[in-house]
Amino acid sequence: MSGSFTKQNLKTYLRTFKNTLRGKATEHFVCELNEKSGKEHVIDFSSYPIKENGKVTRILLIGKDVTEQKETENRYRLITEKTSDLITTSTFTLNPIFTYISPSHKKAIGYESSGLIGKPFFDFVHPDDKKKLRSLLKKYLSAKAKKFLTGKDSDDSEKIEIRFRDKSGNWHYMETTANLIGSEIVSVSRDVTDRKKAEEVIRNSEEKYRTLAESAPVGISVSNAEGVVFEVNPAILKIFGYDSKEEFLKMPAVAYYYDRKDRERFTDLFKQGFVKDFEARFKRKDGTVFWGSVTSTMLTTEAESTMFINVFEDITTRLKTEEKLRESEKKYSGFFKTSRDATFLTSKDGRLIESNNAFIELLGYETKDELLKIRLPEHYENPEDRKRHIQIIEKQGFTKEFPVNLRKKDGSVINTLITSVVIKDENGDVAGFQGTIRDITERKRAEKELKKSEERFKDISYSIADWIWEVDKDGRYTFSSGYVKESLGYEHEELIGKTSFDLMPEDEAKRVGEIFKEIVSKRKPIVDLEKWVLTKEGNKVCLLTNGVAMLGENGELRGYRGVDKDITDRKKADEKLKEKINELERYKNVTVGRELRIIELKKKIKQLEGEKAEL
Repeated sequence: MSGSFTKQNLKTYLRTFKNTLRGKATEHFVCELNEKSGKEHVIDFSSYPIKENGKVTRILLIGKDVTEQKETENRYRLITEKTSDLITTSTFTLNPIFTYISPSHKKAIGYESSGLIGKPFFDFVHPDDKKKLRSLLKKYLSAKAKKFLTGKDSDDSEKIEIRFRDKSGNWHYMETTANLIGSEIVSVSRDVTDRKKAEEVIRNSEEKYRTLAESAPVGISVSNAEGVVFEVNPAILKIFGYDSKEEFLKMPAVAYYYDRKDRERFTDLFKQGFVKDFEARFKRKDGTVFWGSVTSTMLTTEAESTMFINVFEDITTRLKTEEKLRESEKKYSGFFKTSRDATFLTSKDGRLIESNNAFIELLGYETKDELLKIRLPEHYENPEDRKRHIQIIEKQGFTKEFPVNLRKKDGSVINTLITSVVIKDENGDVAGFQGTIRDITERKRAEKELKKSEERFKDISYSIADWIWEVDKDGRYTFSSGYVKESLGYEHEELIGKTSFDLMPEDEAKRVGEIFKEIVSKRKPIVDLEKWVLTKEGNKVCLLTNGVAMLGENGELRGYRGVDKDITDRKKADEKLKEKINELERYKNVTVGRELRIIELKKKIKQLEGEKAEL
């Protein structure tokens, strides 16, 4: 590779060059090198002096292109800077020193990175927690020693809870996962102070109140200002069909709602500090839907943290009783007034007889009287849809979620689903239709955007000079970009259903399989994994694999998505470089040996000449 150094890098290189001329080797100094085309590379250089007769006569310079490695480091740095978790690295000693602090510390505990880097970790840990932290470090030291003696890796990761002092001097409870990576400790922490305070409030409550909550027929829960539930009573477990408190608390609050929008409405009211008799549909553990009512009250504790006491009641039976009372009123009045969807009752020829307010709003009218003057068939964007709709409903007596595009008063078009049934007169003839209309315009728009996004992804993946792929949880390819044809000789359709191990030699498949087993078990990302595979013609190719886990809504593993880069040429170049270095080393040894023999011969000649002169 040819190119030119930047002004700053040139100074670094010249300084290193001078040091090498003085006989000092310099390893791993990184410089940026710009090609003539303008492309920038990051090169890891090592400089070694070659001496003859004690003087430096030549310099061996070895450079390695680490541009991709630096880009990968930058990506991980970007991730750590954007995450809300508190990420640190520190030296691996019994008195660790901070070497990196993520920006999230500023918001969480008030420290800038410069305020912690270089300082001892234990200076910020609560005195009562230092003992268990030192025990963990000793455990890691023991594990590292075992690894050194046996060569076997151990699971150098453990979650602990410690108290950490913020910039104002307050203590925060941190749930920390500490990992031993090389010669550093990487810690990922989450502030659980609110949860601990909630637990403390419950522990400190008087026994009579606890007894009352445990025996109450209504569900009671305690949550923080973000809506995260920390404590529940047995009644709420029974209402939702859960066997244990731990199982219930694992679920996010939104999972209990049948309609996500109800959760959003409740959250908006929740911010005001008080919610009374909020009614919505909820889901039990087995998936059954029921109606519930929630009353939530804000409570400020002695520890000055904000908690909410939530009282929950199953009102399904009550609503059923109310429904029976409504049935005694006018035949359809209850239906039209209470339905959240747009409801209608029309004559056979499409004249509107009755509707609810949602129907009026759906079509963009101000009053029902205005809408009564219009025949509903006029709102069909395509008149043929109306004909097909009538044919189906008259034939089978109903339609369920029949897709129709309707035109509003202002001319705009909306996507809807119509569910309706036939109303017959005393003679059994069709007199009209009754049903509901659901507006799915936003859903259709989201589906189109998703489809466009998928198409863009495919277009990019098929044009990019790397092999992009997706596999399911069993490791079988479900998607492959077209570049695999150029790289391995396969059409992308040929790989669907296969695994990457089907492409590897047997010994390589066994080696990589062990690595993948560890990665998948912990759902970790795949980072710079080198593997050898066979092309369709049987040639060996080295691929560099990077990927991330694809998780479902409940955190279950769905598979992996990633990219493979062909680094065969780079691997071959590395091998050639190693051979060249070995050749230079052999040449150096031969040259130096020959010169030593010449020096010895000259000494011998001088000695003989001296002896001759004496004679």
